This record gives sequence, C-alpha cells and structure tokens, in this order.
Amino acid sequence: MAREGFNFPSKIVVPNRQSIFLLDQMNRRIMQFNTNLKIIDDVNFLTLEIPGESETQLWPISFAVGPAGDLFLLNQEDLRVYKITPDGILERTFGGLDFGAGSVQEPWDLTINENNMVFCIDSTNQEVLQFDLFGTFRSRIAPTLPFRWHHMVAVERALVFVGTHELHYFDWRSLNGTTVSLGQPAKVLDLAMGRDYLYLLFENRVDLYPLK
Repeated sequence: MAREGFNFPSKIVVPNRQSIFLLDQMNRRIMQFNTNLKIIDDVNFLTLEIPGESETQLWPISFAVGPAGDLFLLNQEDLRVYKITPDGILERTFGGLDFGAGSVQEPWDLTINENNMVFCIDSTNQEVLQFDLFGTFRSRIAPTLPFRWHHMVAVERALVFVGTHELHYFDWRSLNGTTVSLGQPAKVLDLAMGRDYLYLLFENRVDLYPLK
C-alpha cells in the first residue's frame, strides 16, 4: 500500500497553523501533514506496540490533538480514550464502559476546546462527557432540547449542539442556552467552529453564524 493511499478517511483535525491530522480509519493510522499537504509523520496502529497493552487492539474511530501534540484516541474495541504522547508512549486511558461516573455508552467523536477540556460526544444518547487532559472526569452534560442533535462543537466559552434544522448555544458562564431555528428545510451536513463564527455546511452552500 502506498503511504499516500487512504481507505475511508473519516476525520480531519487542524490544531494549529502548522499541522493537519487525518484519520485513515480502515488502515488504522493517523497521518500528519504540513501546510503544503506533504506527509511529515504517521502513526500506524497495526504495528504500534504499546507497553502493557499487548492484548488491546487500537482501532480509532475518532481522535483529538492536545496542546503538546498528544493524541487522544477513541478506541472502537473498548470505547476507551487512549492518550498517547508524541513519542508513541501510552500515558493513560479513561472512559470506557466501567469508568464510574465517567463511563461512556455509545461515543462516536472527541474534541478538545481552547481551555484544554476533552469532550466525548454521544449523540445516540444525547449527552457529552467532559474530562481534563489527565483523564479526570469533570461533568456529564445532557441538555434538554426541543430537537435531537447530531453534531456538537466546543469553544472556550460554549458548547453548540446542531440538529437538522436548528442549533442550541450553551454558555458555560451563565449556564443558559439559546435555541436558534435555521429557518430553512435544508439539512445541515457538517459544521466547523472559528473563534467568532460557526460555519454550517449544507448541500449547496455554507452559512456563517456569529457566536455571542
């Protein structure tokens, strides 16, 4: 297999202005690119040996990149989050089905906000679990909304839950939320968060929404 060949690329993360990370899910690897889209590194979980974890199969279904370049992997096999240093050392695991108050049921995505909090997203059960970078469980958020949400993004001051035709902005400071109708029949396909704006992708356009 050529190094540049992908098999079901499923998530892209841009943690800074110098690097782009891509999850090549079926090939079980994470690729790192520079700004010219040249491969500068990769982590292959088919061959990666982790001390003390020889019986665990690492098959990431999502990932996030920490401020020091650590990889946070959401593992399909046991639903745990694995924190791996840039040197390929397993630092810790957390989450999974038996992590006490921080247990997860059907997580499908990870994200890290500007305050370095890790969010494990479970849209099936309409909840989000919050951990710090050390894997300490902080809170479980299950907002009561007038719609089912299928995406969530986190910024320093808020969580934004996105449904098919509406979104909900939850403010950490006030603990209050606001639901906004998108006012159109088009379905939201994907979203991205900037510092001041939320970008929503529809079938034939991108809409820009200011953040409060």
